[in-house]
Amino acid sequence: MTNSFGNHNDEFDLNLFLKPLIRNKLLIGSISLISFVIGCLYSLALERVWEGQFQIVLSTKNNEPTPNFFDQDIGLATEVQKLKSPSVLMPIFEFARSSANKNSRNYNNYIKWTKNLDIELLKKTSVLKIAYRDRNKENILPILEKMSDTYQEYS
Repeated sequence: MTNSFGNHNDEFDLNLFLKPLIRNKLLIGSISLISFVIGCLYSLALERVWEGQFQIVLSTKNNEPTPNFFDQDIGLATEVQKLKSPSVLMPIFEFARSSANKNSRNYNNYIKWTKNLDIELLKKTSVLKIAYRDRNKENILPILEKMSDTYQEYS
């Protein structure tokens, strides 16, 4: 049986792609080495950021079961937003500012400071996960303890 398109070889010729790579191996190798060295130097120059976290189980005000799971989700989301509010976080910010180094730029602005916080409700649970990041390792534990005390007082 003859092929109407003629006799075409369906094999792929790798030499078409390998020859330019082999020809330019010195250029490719030097660019790769320079990129690797620059990446290593950059990663060593970065300032380390430390993180601490804890979890709190949120409970509804009344222990009666809610008729609708959606209503319970709204209640928990409202509770999380209350805990994220400046009225709850501002005393913690003031504590962080008073206990930190005076010339630290992280504690000059409340908005910038809150970017170091991750407060989120874990999916399909009533567990609130709170994480705090800081460049000074010694600041993390006292701030997390103050945050835990404030949240316990609030609830």
